Amino acid sequence: MNWNPVFYFCFAVGLGILCIGYYFQKRSQSMENWQVAYAKILSSEIIQRTSTSWTSGQNLRSVSKTSVETLPLVKYEYMVFNKKYTNETNTLAIGPIQVSELEKILNEKFPTGGQLKIFYNPENPSDSVLEKESGLEYIFYILGAIWLTVWAVAFIVSSLVRHYM
Repeated sequence: MNWNPVFYFCFAVGLGILCIGYYFQKRSQSMENWQVAYAKILSSEIIQRTSTSWTSGQNLRSVSKTSVETLPLVKYEYMVFNKKYTNETNTLAIGPIQVSELEKILNEKFPTGGQLKIFYNPENPSDSVLEKESGLEYIFYILGAIWLTVWAVAFIVSSLVRHYM
């Protein structure tokens, strides 16, 4: 049988989504053993990241779409075994929010010069996070399972159509 390459591509995408879920599961499991340290906040600010995506418009002309993402950026330093480490994060779990509200949260929760609890990897102390990840792997497992289920149904239907035509 000669299958459309789209079937193989879609199958690979489904497996890729499951692999991402597996990665997040392993990282989450390893974080269970991460140690706690207290860090000094060096700065907290709002950054804007611009990204451009290209799509095909009418008459096959490329059309660009630019989007701006507003993120909180917190820089901090901490000590592990008398060695100083500096890190930053822009992945705080705050959710969609107005910029003015985000500034208020940053000033209250992450004031420059303040202290906060962080988690660091004892095997690599330069690897640290403000919040332990949890549950993210399940989202990818569910998405991967849905994707592969739709792929399998399409595959079976296509096979039946080819067989009976």
